[in-house]
Amino acid sequence: MLVQVLPLVGVRRGRLRELFQGRYLRRTAVVSGLWFVAYYVNHGISTWLPSLYTRNFGLDLTTALVYTLLSNVTGLLGTLIVALLIDRVGRRPALVAALGGTTLALGTLALTGAVSGGQVAVFASCMTFFVYAINAGLYLYSPELYPTRNRAKGAAFGGLWNRLGVILGPITVGAILGAGGSLTLVFAQLACVAAVGMAIAFFAVETKGKTLEELNS
Repeated sequence: MLVQVLPLVGVRRGRLRELFQGRYLRRTAVVSGLWFVAYYVNHGISTWLPSLYTRNFGLDLTTALVYTLLSNVTGLLGTLIVALLIDRVGRRPALVAALGGTTLALGTLALTGAVSGGQVAVFASCMTFFVYAINAGLYLYSPELYPTRNRAKGAAFGGLWNRLGVILGPITVGAILGAGGSLTLVFAQLACVAAVGMAIAFFAVETKGKTLEELNS
């Protein structure tokens, strides 16, 4: 039995340049900035946490790993909470609040001087609670910003910026520590980056309660 495959009529092919035109330029700029900030901060601190506990505070390896595990647990809790609440509060408020919480946790560490491993563990765990929520929210939010023809390209472009954050965050923190910089400086620069992300989030397009057709018509 032969089946004739007919071409789809009226279906446009997605093109990369559409991500930087019209209404999509703002969406691409905002979501790219958020992806970069979230992963820069996340990996900038999480990659170095075990070393900070053992080298800067003299903690034994077991304690350092327990403190690091605590941060991962609170991050998982943040992911769960944002999954339950983001449809109620909206994407933009959730992202702004999570980035604000990240900024507050890191800023507090910078202002208090990061004087003990336990103190760093507490505020780093608060930070991961919020930053993991940002990451989870972005995986939901990014595909909603683009029509079907360009959804994969839009999500992939956001993924590019999160990879840049993953690379540059740990490198920057390592460079500061290698140059003899203090933990205060490390946490202060991460707090500043998170604050920039919070400012970017205010320009995010709200998608709560809207269909993809409404967002892209």
